[in-house]
Amino acid sequence: MGLFDFLKTRTLDHPRFGEMKFSRDYWRCEAEYLGSQNVGLVLRGNKEGIDPSAQAMCDELETRFASLKDEVGKALYDESYKPVREAIDVGEYPKYVGDEIPTLETPADVWKHLRLAWIMFEAGNGPDYITIAFETEWEIEHTLGIGIKNWQYDYLNGSVVPA
Repeated sequence: MGLFDFLKTRTLDHPRFGEMKFSRDYWRCEAEYLGSQNVGLVLRGNKEGIDPSAQAMCDELETRFASLKDEVGKALYDESYKPVREAIDVGEYPKYVGDEIPTLETPADVWKHLRLAWIMFEAGNGPDYITIAFETEWEIEHTLGIGIKNWQYDYLNGSVVPA
């Protein structure tokens, strides 16, 4: 063991996601997830490895996500898209965005106009939460975060960054 080995970034070879790096209580990587490429995955753990609860949530989200899409789509539509659209329609939104955002008719339409940016699995240290972050075509300055608690929609955060 070298004198400065403690400064090296810890890595692990995840059987599905490949190399993950440890930083500030989380294991991180970019991988294909939920049918999207280059999704940032952030799983709580310690220097020894990923917390088993966080890994279990990551595995389970893949089977449960379809059942969450209607509620998440409605939240994105009602709590984010509609206020932006209404502000544009009355001239209260910045000119650099203007009418360039898509016109969405229903909550189901949001899925055509966003990109899955990252997902954080917060487990093993208090309440288990999942934050799903989206980059959208109507909110170009912020990454929107959807909070999931007990496999139910919990909140929309209008500006999130991963831990």
